[in-house]
Amino acid sequence: VLVGRFAAALRALVPGFAGVSKMPYRTFLLWNFVGGTLWASSVVVAGYLAGKAWRRVASDISLIGWTTLGVVVVIVVVLVVRRRRWTRRGR
Repeated sequence: VLVGRFAAALRALVPGFAGVSKMPYRTFLLWNFVGGTLWASSVVVAGYLAGKAWRRVASDISLIGWTTLGVVVVIVVVLVVRRRRWTRRGR
């Protein structure tokens, strides 16, 4: 949930994923709040420090978001593959 705040595509999908995984609402709410606060603060600070270089900051933030999304996708794929292997061995 925390990482999902930093990638635009995940920002819309994380609530559904949290529900499907039966994450307790209080846990979701806590990490959603922490993630939103960190995301908003980092964007504001980055904008303040950037000054006239706003195009570069926007590009960097986009790159960070896509990189984060890529890392999360890889982790999910690895976990799914490991779980399938584990399930097959148990049968």
